[in-house]
Amino acid sequence: MSDSSRTYLGLGAVAAGIALLVYAGSGRLSKNHKSNVDSSADKSSRSHAPAIVVATEYPIVGKSGLSVGPNRAAQSYSKALELGLSEIPSKSVGNLRSFVASVSLVDGSCQTGDGDLLKAASETMKERKWLFTIESLSNPGLVFSRKLLNLTEIASNSAFEVSLPRDNSDDLALFFCQDSGNQGSCGKKSNLNKKDWKAVAKSGKLADRLIYFQLLSQNKTGLYLIPSAKWDNATLSSLSKSLGPWLDKPSSSLEKMGQYLDALTPRPAKLKATGIQIPLPSRSRGC
Repeated sequence: MSDSSRTYLGLGAVAAGIALLVYAGSGRLSKNHKSNVDSSADKSSRSHAPAIVVATEYPIVGKSGLSVGPNRAAQSYSKALELGLSEIPSKSVGNLRSFVASVSLVDGSCQTGDGDLLKAASETMKERKWLFTIESLSNPGLVFSRKLLNLTEIASNSAFEVSLPRDNSDDLALFFCQDSGNQGSCGKKSNLNKKDWKAVAKSGKLADRLIYFQLLSQNKTGLYLIPSAKWDNATLSSLSKSLGPWLDKPSSSLEKMGQYLDALTPRPAKLKATGIQIPLPSRSRGC
């Protein structure tokens, strides 16, 4: 490990430790905070609101071939677009659908975020224990694609290819977690919580935890990112009806999504020309 890497990691861990203590004492932000989709989104802090609005740099592509009548299909498509449904740019070869993904540190805020947690919990920049997976939401532990990453790759926004079987009909979970136990799966891990933040701030140690989640849906025509701007009992039923044609198990999948978003408060995913970026907020060096 180079001196520069040690310096970077040491400073990152110290800054993260101090920030984590502040974060742990202050608690989460108000649920009234809303996510933005413009450039200010990258400068916002982690919000406790279980909200996800897609910030896209790629034209939203419609989904065709719905197994309903033309009028109903058009209405469903329009409603889904209003809710923020987006197609992830991908390519198909044989029975596989592939796209490019990256997990990135995003700074610009003086609030502590998941990126700081990774810095503080990594013993070295090369420690490969951060896991990206695409798994079945209805069958926990069924992994369709996985990629182990280290902090160097995440800090440099290194892209990697993800491939999925095209004939899969399960609703999909995009997960990111710590997997120091080399289980190869994120879906059965406990959600990251306040006690974990305090433990990392105190000792630099983190138990294997789920850190990030997004809901995906796949059909014969493409792969889709399922968003939502609001999750509560009053709107869950109507959202299930509106997004029903896009999901294998609308009610249960959307309910699980709401639970994950409420617990993890992830930063919205970003669509790129060739795939998707998972942003992990990190305290700005200028703070």
